[in-house]
Amino acid sequence: MSYKVTIKKNVAKKLRTIPKEYVPKIYSAMKGLSENPRPTNCKKLQGKHDIYRIRVGVYRLLYEIDDFIKIVSVEKLMHRQDGY
Repeated sequence: MSYKVTIKKNVAKKLRTIPKEYVPKIYSAMKGLSENPRPTNCKKLQGKHDIYRIRVGVYRLLYEIDDFIKIVSVEKLMHRQDGY
């Protein structure tokens, strides 16, 4: 069963400010999370409960997985140089 992907308002706002060449890659990565919320390139953040990150070009997506209700919530989108 596939997961529903939700996007926080801050992520949608950030998507409008990043260079256009990265937007399709980011959308593709988010769509891929619906089929496989834990791809091989994801990393679980230490000290955080069910928070993962994946790298998409020079950007990182931070997301939370709720396996019980099958939802992936994209919490943050940031440039790799930025901290958490």
